[in-house]
Amino acid sequence: MPDPDLNPVRQALRPLLPKEFKGLLDELLEVGSRRPLELIRVVPRRTLAVSLTGHQCGLNCAHCGGHYLKGMRPIQELSDSDFSIADSLLISGGSDASGAVPIINHLERLLSLPAHLKLNLHLGIQEITPIKPLLERPGITVSCDLIGDRETILETFGLSHTPGEYFSLYTEAAAIANTVPHLTLGLRGGRLSGEENVIESLRQCPPSSLTFLSFRPTPDTTYASSPPIAPQDAAKIIGLAARILPASTRLHVGCMRPAGAWRKEFDVLSWAAGARTLVMPDRELAGVLESIGIPVRESLECCSL
Repeated sequence: MPDPDLNPVRQALRPLLPKEFKGLLDELLEVGSRRPLELIRVVPRRTLAVSLTGHQCGLNCAHCGGHYLKGMRPIQELSDSDFSIADSLLISGGSDASGAVPIINHLERLLSLPAHLKLNLHLGIQEITPIKPLLERPGITVSCDLIGDRETILETFGLSHTPGEYFSLYTEAAAIANTVPHLTLGLRGGRLSGEENVIESLRQCPPSSLTFLSFRPTPDTTYASSPPIAPQDAAKIIGLAARILPASTRLHVGCMRPAGAWRKEFDVLSWAAGARTLVMPDRELAGVLESIGIPVRESLECCSL
């Protein structure tokens, strides 16, 4: 297959970025050109986010502090009407003191959910064997967080787990169910800390897709006053993944990332680097791509599904 002509893309994207990003844009476009020139615009209104712990979390992590649980539906409040308007559920919640989302406490309830619903399970870190019956259910996707630095795990989560333990959970889950690793860029209060290690580890067993999130300063958390990682530094990690992982690995940008000018710059650069699936991408980016004939398609479910 001949290399795509990137000149129209380059000329269309340059006005969306500060002038100092011109060289980086060109570099990332070359890296990302191994992947199809398209944009999947995710608007996940057909996926309902469900918390197994209500608004409670036993960890009070430095980057979240339980804040994002407030936007989820407690599992006790699920009703038949929800199942008629949702095609899938994001099953998450707070973690216990060991870092596990308590899937096991709700196993029977989760196994009894209507068969047409796809489930995206956030596990935290836990033993796979007790919840294996759920992982074997049709329509299951497992989302596994990967952290490449032990000090980041300790500082952010207050846990003594190692990066190897998180990676082992990923490989165990992937042997049973469709499993999508998640990498949060700048998780340690906006600082890079082990992200490259995660990409290198995935070289051993490349996933079908990889989802990138980015640290977002959140009120009333330990990291509330920490600035986000620079958008160009975050995009360079996506570029590294595009170089190292096979072109068959789809690169996603998930919902968690800062807003405003940061988001515009990051969305443009991450798309250039090869991330073709973006949750609620910058509107100007989507419009520009459409205007030069690049397909823009919409998906109504969680990007990992």
